[in-house]
Amino acid sequence: QSNPNPTDWHRAAHDWDQPDQREKVVSINEWIAREIFLPVLEKLDVDEGDGTTYLDNSIVFWGNELGMNHLNYSVPVLLAGSAGGYLKTGRYVDYIDWNQPVKFSQHNGMVIEGVPYNRLLVTLLQAFGLAPADYEIEPGAGYGDTSTVGKSADAFAVDYDRSLLGAALPDVRA
Repeated sequence: QSNPNPTDWHRAAHDWDQPDQREKVVSINEWIAREIFLPVLEKLDVDEGDGTTYLDNSIVFWGNELGMNHLNYSVPVLLAGSAGGYLKTGRYVDYIDWNQPVKFSQHNGMVIEGVPYNRLLVTLLQAFGLAPADYEIEPGAGYGDTSTVGKSADAFAVDYDRSLLGAALPDVRA
């Protein structure tokens, strides 16, 4: 099977609302899943001798920086493995806050606030056994600033519950 031309990916992602460009992005992601991601998972699906596999005791992260045209909205992530039983597996989870109003529409999609992406990263750090003191610059600072300095607050989600800064994502622990 041929490798899609990755030089087309960036432009195609920006032109997601055009069916021919969307087909390119889907084709490239299918190729990555089949030729890169799946083989990594297969290599980790080896018994460690205690009834678990390397994959059971790992987290394999497939992320995509092309959420909504390089914004930190709707950033797709695929996780495989449970980090030694820390994470629930076999689920699709969507952290959009459907009670929030639409911020704006772009490329046939609505941008709606949800849970900050940084909470996923904090969740992964905690799954690795790190405590907030291991990764926070200041105690209680969570995952950092959520301000929009230099950018329009109208186009960026900033209405986060500050009491949850540094908290793991809800409903992910096994």
